[in-house]
Amino acid sequence: MRPVSTLPVPVPLEEPTDAEALSALSKDQLADRLTTWAGRIAAGEARLLLYLGEFDERNGWSGVGMLSCAQWLSWKLGMGLKAAGERVRIAKALRTLPRIRAAFTAGRLSYSQVRALTRISTADNEHIFLDTARHASGGQLERLVGGIRRAQAIQDRAEAKKAAAAAGSPPPPPAALARTRYDADGNFVLTLTCPAEQATALLAALDAARSDVDSSGESSDAQSSAEDATPPARASLADAVLRLAHRYLDVRAHDHPAKVRRDRAKLTVNIDPLSGWARLPDGELLPPGTLDAVSLPRPRQPLRPLGPDELTRHDSGRGRREATQALRDLLGTLDGEHCRYPGCQRRRKLHAHHVIWWSNGGPTDLANLVLLCSRHHTLVHRDGIQLVLHPHTRALQVATQDGTAVPHRPPLPWRPAAEIDPLGTIGAKTLPPEATDRLNLHYAVSVLLQWAA
Repeated sequence: MRPVSTLPVPVPLEEPTDAEALSALSKDQLADRLTTWAGRIAAGEARLLLYLGEFDERNGWSGVGMLSCAQWLSWKLGMGLKAAGERVRIAKALRTLPRIRAAFTAGRLSYSQVRALTRISTADNEHIFLDTARHASGGQLERLVGGIRRAQAIQDRAEAKKAAAAAGSPPPPPAALARTRYDADGNFVLTLTCPAEQATALLAALDAARSDVDSSGESSDAQSSAEDATPPARASLADAVLRLAHRYLDVRAHDHPAKVRRDRAKLTVNIDPLSGWARLPDGELLPPGTLDAVSLPRPRQPLRPLGPDELTRHDSGRGRREATQALRDLLGTLDGEHCRYPGCQRRRKLHAHHVIWWSNGGPTDLANLVLLCSRHHTLVHRDGIQLVLHPHTRALQVATQDGTAVPHRPPLPWRPAAEIDPLGTIGAKTLPPEATDRLNLHYAVSVLLQWAA
């Protein structure tokens, strides 16, 4: 591995950006500009996180109905909620890691490197991992951190098991975890993690469901024509999971019809008859024709323009405080089954809130109802947050008790790029690591753990 290089001569910040000037640069000049600006962006990100750490420490995000600093970032700066939460975590960690913070501020570490380092570093061992980061590529550093965290987790479980055995009580089994997401191709991805001792029952159920799918011909591969001499492929585990889901919903509909009626919005797909696009209960959009070849547990409901009579048909006025199921379904169809508070996209535990409170004479009508999650419903009542709903457009205006507006899309506070590095101290060789060797993961993890212990 090569030694860390010294900082180069400063590069002027003001550079031409038009196409003709860029085409006149050589490949080496373009590479220098790329790495220089990468370092400047890292330095700018460092300053953002320093301010964020202090902002979070003072609870500066509270007071406008935000539930967390991450939600405030998502609302104010347009970040994804997951990315915002990661920045809050890093900002907190940087407050206790002075060496990593100084290198990040000087543009010598990238955001990705700092994100990895803050997962394993402490004030006592950060100098070890900081030196490692300067001699590892981004991919190598991620692998190193992942290996160290796995090794530490295994060691922690072993120590917990020994402590429990010494105390005469078995350690509690790790809890099962499930995560869902949509990948870049639009597929739904379900990741299930459970203790090995629970795998037997799960695999047996999946295998039984897969066998039932094969025997009933429900898998897509089993629907081949009779003239096809090639035997159909066996149903996959995904077919088995779908079979279990459908069977459970059938049993639940038989055993708990009241719960099914209450939760039917979760099994409803809204289809726009003009464009043909469908909207799933979790907000995911599907292009026209996608649902034609699949069977759903319940009929699909079309989303179509509604007339004035249909919009008010399920209103209860002052005769009923709770919204009827029909009114609740209509409210969810129009508002998209998510919390309407600015910056919040929660889709669980939604309440039909009276914009003009019921205690103040507000009716249980569509024109006076919006969906709020349970936490924002509590905040609105507790903190006196003011809501104004425009019944024709369903546009919602929100303000705090003192009248401060809470916009749904606040303007982004962009600043001139020259403020990132006004003295030009960051150059083409500031950020890149000095990594040339192939990574031996097991050896590197064992050595780093010994040094950091």
